Amino acid sequence: MESVRLPETDGQYRIIAETASDALITIDESSTILFINQAAEKIFGYALAEMMGQQLTMLMPEYLRHLHQAGVQRYVETGHKHISWQAVELPGLHKNGHEVPLELSFGEFQKDGKRFFTGIIRDITDRKRAERQLIAQYGVTRVLSESATLEEATPRILQAVCENLDYQVGALWQIDHEVEVLRCVDTWHTPSILETEFEVISKGSSFSRGVGFPGHVWASNEPVWVKDIAQEGNFPRASYAEKGNLHGAVAFPLLIGSKILGVIELLTHEIGEPDEDLLKMMSAVGSQIGLFIERRRAEANLQSSEQQYRYLADAMPQIVWTALPDGYLDYYNRRWFEYTGMTLEQTQGWGWQPVLHPEDVEKSLRRWATAVETGEAYEIEYRFRRASDDTYRWHLVRAVPMRGESGEIVKWFGTGTDIDDRKRAEDSLRFIAEASEMLASSLDYETTLANVARLAVPRLADWCVVHIIEEDSNPQQLAAAHTDESKLELLRELNRRYPSGLDTAHGYGRVSQTGEPELIPEITDLLLADVSRDAEHLKLLRELNLKSTLCVPLTARGRTLGAITFATAESGRVYDSSSLTLAEDLARRAASAVDNARLYQQAQRANLTKDEFLATLSHELRTPLTPVIGWVHMIRSGMLKGEDLDRGLAVVENSSQALTRLINDLLDMSAILSGKIQIEKLPVLLNAAVEEAVETVRELAEKRNINLEARLCQENRVIINGDQTRLVQIFWNIIDNAVKFSQDGSRVRVTCEANDLESRVIVEDEGLGIAPEFLPHIFERFRQADSSKTRAHGGLGIGLALVKSFVEAHGGSVTAESAGEGRGTRLTVRLPRVAMPIESEKPGVNRTEERAIQNSVNVLVVEDSPDTLEMLRQTLKIRGYSVTPCESAPEALLAAQSGGFDIIISDIGMPEIDGYELIRRLRGLPHLSNVPAIALTGYAAEQDIKSALAAGFDAHIPKPVDPDDLAAQMKKLLTREKLERSSG
Repeated sequence: MESVRLPETDGQYRIIAETASDALITIDESSTILFINQAAEKIFGYALAEMMGQQLTMLMPEYLRHLHQAGVQRYVETGHKHISWQAVELPGLHKNGHEVPLELSFGEFQKDGKRFFTGIIRDITDRKRAERQLIAQYGVTRVLSESATLEEATPRILQAVCENLDYQVGALWQIDHEVEVLRCVDTWHTPSILETEFEVISKGSSFSRGVGFPGHVWASNEPVWVKDIAQEGNFPRASYAEKGNLHGAVAFPLLIGSKILGVIELLTHEIGEPDEDLLKMMSAVGSQIGLFIERRRAEANLQSSEQQYRYLADAMPQIVWTALPDGYLDYYNRRWFEYTGMTLEQTQGWGWQPVLHPEDVEKSLRRWATAVETGEAYEIEYRFRRASDDTYRWHLVRAVPMRGESGEIVKWFGTGTDIDDRKRAEDSLRFIAEASEMLASSLDYETTLANVARLAVPRLADWCVVHIIEEDSNPQQLAAAHTDESKLELLRELNRRYPSGLDTAHGYGRVSQTGEPELIPEITDLLLADVSRDAEHLKLLRELNLKSTLCVPLTARGRTLGAITFATAESGRVYDSSSLTLAEDLARRAASAVDNARLYQQAQRANLTKDEFLATLSHELRTPLTPVIGWVHMIRSGMLKGEDLDRGLAVVENSSQALTRLINDLLDMSAILSGKIQIEKLPVLLNAAVEEAVETVRELAEKRNINLEARLCQENRVIINGDQTRLVQIFWNIIDNAVKFSQDGSRVRVTCEANDLESRVIVEDEGLGIAPEFLPHIFERFRQADSSKTRAHGGLGIGLALVKSFVEAHGGSVTAESAGEGRGTRLTVRLPRVAMPIESEKPGVNRTEERAIQNSVNVLVVEDSPDTLEMLRQTLKIRGYSVTPCESAPEALLAAQSGGFDIIISDIGMPEIDGYELIRRLRGLPHLSNVPAIALTGYAAEQDIKSALAAGFDAHIPKPVDPDDLAAQMKKLLTREKLERSSG
């Protein structure tokens, strides 16, 4: 087609058109290209000849051609433009089929009545690429600013980059520094395609440095452009990329400085040449993302550190706080709010002051102000109010400043540690130490306890009262302490008007009775009303203003000696378990001091009693020995004849019997004290035992013209299961005392009564009586109402102690009653009654047979004392026995070899061979193995009796021996031996 003829300026126009960098095209109304310059060849890829005379639509994408044709037609017909003619952006179509972004401007001219259109076309590919890069970079920036984490930002970063730079798939890789590999964080693909197999494989892959496309970037630390990834050898995922029609690829590092943090790779369907500008832009984006990753990591670390700090602070039992450089407190941990019950708003800044004890506010503020001003560490002890119980507790508060690089204070970090228990423990230890020193300083426990009570006020209590249980079991107030003397007067008034005993429901009476402590944390008015006896009592109790009390027993060696009561009033202190522990510790020490003091006093009294007893014993021994020595001297001198001689012998006999009773009583008491007393349990007729005791004393009563009346049990066969000797000893002691302490010509009445369960023996006299203060001690050993040298009656003071022990050994009891001095005494013995028959006596021998037996009995007597041996020989010879006396065990063994004996009597304590060994050797002789043997010895303890019987003796008789008792025992043994021999 022939080109249109240009106007006069055609030459000039053509020159301009051929040298212009933009394409110039002229078309007619049918869109036929009439003119086109050389610049169009570069833009569209066609030669000028290929474009001249062709439709302009050949340079347009298919989807715009009909729009262009319709628009031109409409304009020709109506004059209305369908698009702007000035700098409109539209895509063109390159010969190779790719679209080219263009900027078009149109003009119109007419010639020969025809319309022509000229357009200037500019290739804006570079500009669009730059714009899209800027948009992509801006998109990345916006995403990073809006995202909190890399995980949140990754898909949006990939989307922003891919959409703006025409990439279909993107992936972000991050270095796992623990194993030094790259791992895929996330992938993105355009919505027009499904997730590719390439993405799936990528998400499950990891690459070491230099391996794969991301690893290559990691190794080089620079962006990498690949025209066609399928042609790359170091690309393990190439086959999967090719399946997804992915060819061109670019990857760039995510950097912070020179440190690589990760890699972003982008893939497209196109195969493209490297774009240096794009690579530079991507390097900038990589650094931007690297900064984001590092910043977020630092923020996460900071947040984690801050969170850990807060968790740690909240987990601590101490109070933790921070303050600004000027001292303004800006943070408290959870413990603070739990402890004080206050909110952050209430205590922020300087609002923490109200929780301090009023006495500590000024000191703490002054110290804190000094620390803030000087920068010195802050340390102080003061009291915080605890909200849970509204009590103040001691805390150790410390704070240290954190300083910046230039040394300025940027923050204060502080803690508050509850040291109240430690402070109280220290105070308690000091208090206990002082109290212990005080308690150990004197054996005057009354004064000492009063001092301890004063020491406890006000350190432990506002009130402290000590009660001691005396011997009559009634608690007595020993000491009371209070800082206000008028309060003590109020307490005295209370005790005077409303005395308490052991039967009270609360306080020292109950504690003394039960031995258990009592803690009342809060004294309520209801409790006061409950324990008060009347309105006036309640009024006085209220005046004490008690808030909390605790009472602890004074207990030592299992016995309650009293109680200590502590109470708070004005201080408002509330007792708790720790207070109780301290009080119990003090009470144990006080009780020990009281017990030790009492034991010392008892030991002193015991020493005094012992001295008095020894003096009395000496007197009681010398008294009967004096007439014995005197009368014996007169008898040996031949000074006495007839009745005088008989009277002298009677005195000697009576005195000997008195000494024997004295020694027997001492031995019995020794056995009782050592727990070795033995009681034979056999049926005993009570009347017989009482009658024997009465008749024993009757002679003494008659000598003093004392009427001794005995009214035995009406039922003659009242039986006691016991030891007749001890029973007689019981009644004899009581009746003898009644006669002894009665005036001449008075009366002593002995009455025996019985019911089905028990028997009672009552001894009443009209004698001296017993003083009320001595009555509780009447059955104590070595105790006498009158122990002076001028006393009217003798004795060791152990008779009634023996009575009590013997009675209790029989399962009974003994009591004493007296209306007072000069008004007589009544003693009652109660013994359990049993239903047992009395065995009939075994048949014995008559007097003729007895004499025959005695005349034929050979007796071996062994005694190392010549006088005793001669006395025994004469005694036995007079009674018709044939006696072989031996002064030693060897002599007795020699005699035993040559002759036979019917009975053996031997001493125990002898030189060379004692009685135990002697009897064992004699038993070894066949003809003496079953011969009756009697141990006759001064060793009279219970154990001595057992030892003698165990060695081989059949009976034990203590010295001094009564010849009649010896003869009776010999008769008993010989008769038993004869009966056993005849029955065998």
